[in-house]
Amino acid sequence: MWKLARGIWALLVVGAAGSLLVLALNAQGQPRAWAVVAVAAIAAAYLAGPVRAVSSPRRRHRSPASTPPDAWNPDLATSLIGQSNQLAEQGRREEALAAITQAIIIYHNLADTRPHAFAPSLARSLISQSNQLAELGRREEALAAITQAIIIYQKLVEARPDVFADGLARSMNIQSNQLAELGLREEALNAVTYAVALRRHLVSSQPDVFTPGLASSLTNESNHLAEVGRPEEALAAISEAVAIYQNLADTQPDAFTPDLAMALTNQTRHLASLGRQEAALAGISQAVAIYQDLADTQPDVFNPKLATSLNNLSNCLLELGRRDEALAAIDQSVAVCRNLVSTRPDRFGRELARALSNQSNCLGELGRPDEALTVINEAVVLRRHLASTRSDVVNPELAMALNNQSERLAVLGRREEALAAIDEAVALCQNLADTRPDAFTPHLAMSLNNQSERLAELGRPTDALAASIPAVTLYRELAQTRPDAFTAGLADALANQATCLAALRRQEDALVASNEAVTLRRQRVTSRPVAAAPDLADSLTNQAHRLAELDRTAEAQRAIDEAITLYEGLAARWPARFETALGTARQTAASWLGQTGLSSIDSRENPEQQGPKLQGPPSAQA
Repeated sequence: MWKLARGIWALLVVGAAGSLLVLALNAQGQPRAWAVVAVAAIAAAYLAGPVRAVSSPRRRHRSPASTPPDAWNPDLATSLIGQSNQLAEQGRREEALAAITQAIIIYHNLADTRPHAFAPSLARSLISQSNQLAELGRREEALAAITQAIIIYQKLVEARPDVFADGLARSMNIQSNQLAELGLREEALNAVTYAVALRRHLVSSQPDVFTPGLASSLTNESNHLAEVGRPEEALAAISEAVAIYQNLADTQPDAFTPDLAMALTNQTRHLASLGRQEAALAGISQAVAIYQDLADTQPDVFNPKLATSLNNLSNCLLELGRRDEALAAIDQSVAVCRNLVSTRPDRFGRELARALSNQSNCLGELGRPDEALTVINEAVVLRRHLASTRSDVVNPELAMALNNQSERLAVLGRREEALAAIDEAVALCQNLADTRPDAFTPHLAMSLNNQSERLAELGRPTDALAASIPAVTLYRELAQTRPDAFTAGLADALANQATCLAALRRQEDALVASNEAVTLRRQRVTSRPVAAAPDLADSLTNQAHRLAELDRTAEAQRAIDEAITLYEGLAARWPARFETALGTARQTAASWLGQTGLSSIDSRENPEQQGPKLQGPPSAQA
């Protein structure tokens, strides 16, 4: 079966290369940065034969007589795999990669002569190599390695689908993540959708064996659905995974309770993105309770997951305005991470930096700006250190930390330092977007928008507008292809641009930008009323000020009254979060009433001007 005619093998590989080349061209028809590596890997697979996926482009095939004996030793390959896994666990990633690469070389030699025996081991080793390369930030090479594994599994499945179909599904799962890391989100979704379909088929014949794999693929699918702006479908997929894991955990708790906690953590994120904060809180609270129990008996295994779940719990509580509880949760997460870092800094430094960033946010929300700045400064220092050795992986996180640091400095009135921090973030994001635009253009757009705000705070409206214009342009391009994911960012950027234009006395242009922001947010609020209502209220407030500047006070009054209606509904459910904004909007409305002769009640009786009213719990509306 494995000694296929060269023509048949060529058809298989050409098909794989053709699919990859579709992914390899960007919107302008130019090759993406990773294309040369991945397509070259497939070409090498063709030249080498059906089971010789490439581990080193410089290595030439040698006959057994000219090859050192160790190059044909399967026991050595097995030992190298174990060594690679141990080194990876210790954070020694370069050494782990070297070990798994040596194992692949051995399996290449063995699979050439005994494909039935060793092609599966070669495929599994390539999966491990792909994961190691991804951990090192070498994403193009990681994609090439997992693509090679898929080619091997496709041929194995032809001969024995009952044995190897799940391996193919697992490889497609991993490939979807590698594609997503390169910003190829639609392609990532296609890959994982194939994995889900394959595992559904397997479950239909052997549910006891393959149901856990289906749940894993559904979890992955939900994340990729969210990435392409399909939140309702993302929630449906993860909810199915949670139901599967719940059933499995009921009968086999030791085996599947950790998976249930993981799925609940993912479900929380999707619920929160739809504005269903109470449901999200219930799910993440259950996950935290599970991880706490597991960490009591196996701290080395489950403390990292406990820290992550506490991080998510803190975010949920903060969204609900329960700031003190949010701080308590993130304090516990930081404490767990510090303990982990004390023994394995290379492995858990990124987790600590992430927890510190969220801790800073909580402190800022509690009106403790000095402490918030101290904490984010520590996160920035930590990420700088990590980026010195793993810049490809950590630089995006450093840029986000600098965005946060800039905001904390601005709150304290340290505007020049705030601008310096955001300038550095913009420079980092520009470099990232130049090499991987699909992945990092959103980071650049956000950082430019924040840079514009910092410049405006320094009384530099012309420079602020100069930063705002590309931010709006980038968000507009992103929203054209992924409206659900980036319309909110575009509306934010337009609202900021309106403020910049108003400062330059370009009131008519400012109103145009503000009106577009309101229109965009009305569109979002029709389908996601709870999640989008706060942003619509903010945009209406901005619009009201722009109208007032043009002496269109009656219209300004109607806009601010609509904002008040929204804020009242929000404050009724989350007083700690929205009472301040409600009070400010009421003061603004009161100051305009005398100028218009239009009462607040009169303005609210114009139904065509009204926005959605919030009624009932968020979970009932999302």
